[in-house]
Amino acid sequence: MLRFQWNALQTGDAVIVHDLESSEMTLLPGTVVTVDTCTGRKLANGVRIRVNANDGVVRLLWPAYMAVHLEPLDPTEPCWRCEEMARTLERPAATFEPAAELVDLTAAVPSRR
Repeated sequence: MLRFQWNALQTGDAVIVHDLESSEMTLLPGTVVTVDTCTGRKLANGVRIRVNANDGVVRLLWPAYMAVHLEPLDPTEPCWRCEEMARTLERPAATFEPAAELVDLTAAVPSRR
């Protein structure tokens, strides 16, 4: 979200928030509940958002403006978090298979006894 959009948010506005507490940065629907308008040199308002987390718990967040999208979601809006989520979904799960020569290292180590 751009800063001017963030500063224009009002109580009751519907937004979508990246869950920064999860490693997947999933998107959660939310509602603006408090707007602390900026004063002085502070450039962005403080905005508190109520979200229903995936576990059913209602949380109140004070996210950064770059972790929030307006609802409905604009797919043309650039967001590195959304791009990373899309890359993660496209990429196959990493698997680890040790090389054949590394499978049994104990056979290659001489005994000291």
